[in-house]
Amino acid sequence: QLNKDTFYSFWLNREKGVIYYINHGNSSVYKSDLEGQHYKRVAIFLRIIPPPLQWKICPDQEKLLYFNAHQRGITYLRPENKSTGAKPPQVINYSPGNIVDVFWHSDSYHLILLTQRSIEAIEAQLSPSRPITLLSLNKKNNAAFYDVSNDTLYFLDSQKAADGNLYDNLYKLELNARAFNLQGLMRRNDSE
Repeated sequence: QLNKDTFYSFWLNREKGVIYYINHGNSSVYKSDLEGQHYKRVAIFLRIIPPPLQWKICPDQEKLLYFNAHQRGITYLRPENKSTGAKPPQVINYSPGNIVDVFWHSDSYHLILLTQRSIEAIEAQLSPSRPITLLSLNKKNNAAFYDVSNDTLYFLDSQKAADGNLYDNLYKLELNARAFNLQGLMRRNDSE
């Protein structure tokens, strides 16, 4: 037993040698080393209802994303060796469609949302920016995998073939800076 508290979820960060714990009772995130020592609270979060489907840490290891079908929350992990200084947590309602999954872009500033009918990009910030629809999907309840090291999204979708039947296909969407100017697209969307 590594701790004496009640947790909803946990995950390991082997690179940093820490375990993060989610405690819904006091809306807090804790961390310890891999042996359960040096245990301390590193963030608080705002509750969402229903409870989050998943929790995901951003590539720069400073923010924690959590989401359900209609809300996404972000909490900021306290800077190393500081008792204060983290930004306040945030929750933003998402009304356009049901969120199936959310992925961090490698820049740790943008989010890629998989909804029941689209793939969208949005800024991870408190002021609600409009999402950019990257693709509309034919298949409902999609599955996807995001390779953050290459900023590549792999996803399933259906396509109608010449024989009139729908077939599921695996697609690849490259969102790296070389193939896709995400920041420029966001600026253009905000100015419209």
